[in-house]
Amino acid sequence: MAVGVGDRSYVIDIHSVREIRGWTNVTPIPDSPPAVIGIVNLRGAIVPIVDVRVCFGDAPTRADRSNVVVIVAIDEHLVGLLVDAVSDIITVAQSALQDMPTIDASGGPRIVPEVINHEDRLLGVIDLARLVDAESLSNATGLMAVAANHPVEPDNADDDGILPAAQIQLVQASFAQVVPIAEQAAAMFYAKLFELDPEIRHLFKGDMVEQGKKLMAALGVVVSNLKQPEKIIGTIQDMGRRHGGYGVQAKHYDTVGQALLWTLEQGLGASFTPETRAAWTAAYGIVADTMKKAA
Repeated sequence: MAVGVGDRSYVIDIHSVREIRGWTNVTPIPDSPPAVIGIVNLRGAIVPIVDVRVCFGDAPTRADRSNVVVIVAIDEHLVGLLVDAVSDIITVAQSALQDMPTIDASGGPRIVPEVINHEDRLLGVIDLARLVDAESLSNATGLMAVAANHPVEPDNADDDGILPAAQIQLVQASFAQVVPIAEQAAAMFYAKLFELDPEIRHLFKGDMVEQGKKLMAALGVVVSNLKQPEKIIGTIQDMGRRHGGYGVQAKHYDTVGQALLWTLEQGLGASFTPETRAAWTAAYGIVADTMKKAA
C-alpha cells in the first residue's frame, strides 16, 4: 500500500495493515521517544501513534483532518502510523524489489531497505519492524504500562459515513468475527465464486492463497473506513479501474456480492442476522457501484 509522507511516497506491506483511520486527538505520554506523539484507545487496545515524518528526520507533522493514521500490526502489537495520505493499493512482484543504494544519511537505508519502480515512480519500501525499533517501540507493553496511569478516552469519532451508524456498526462488528478465520473465509469465498460462475476463474492467474490475503486486507481497509469514506474513495476507484483492465465486467460484481454474502453467512452462522445481511448488502453495493463507475 502506498502512503504519502510529506512530498514523498513510500510502500508498506498491506498484510500488516489492520485499518486506516482519520486523525483524532491523542493522549501525550511523558518521556516517550520523539516520534511517539501519544496514544489512543482503539476499542480497548492502547495504541501508540508514531509520526512517520519524525522517523525520517523531518519536522513534526501538524496533524489535522487531512492526515491519516494507518494501524499496523508489528510482532502482534498494534501501532498507528501518522502519514499524510494513503494513495493506492498496488501489487508488486518480489522480483521488482531492488536494494536501496547505501547512503550516508540517518535512517534512510535502515528504515527503507528496498525500492520499487511503480508507474515510473520510485517508491521506498518501509521496513515496519525497523521503523518501530528505531524509535524504541519494540516493547509495546512498556507503553501500555505507562498508559495505565494516563486514562485514555475511547476513540469514538462520529464522522458522517456512507451508511447509517447502526449499519456501520453491524458491518464492523461482524467483520471482526471473520478476521480470526480470514484464511478459511477467503478460500470459501473463492470456491463459491467459481462455483457460481466458472468463467471468472480465468481472471485469477496467481497464487490463490496470496490472493485471499489481499482480499481480506482490502476488505479490512474498506470496513474500517465506512465512517470516513473520503480516506479511501480514491483507492476504491483505482481498484475499479484495475479490475476493468483485468477483464472484470459489470455483471461480475453481482456474482461477487452473492459469494461474499454466502461466505459471511457460512462463517458467522446465527450471528449473520437479517439486519447484518442488509448492512453488508448496502455496504457492498456502494463499493461495487463506485468501482464500476470508475472502470
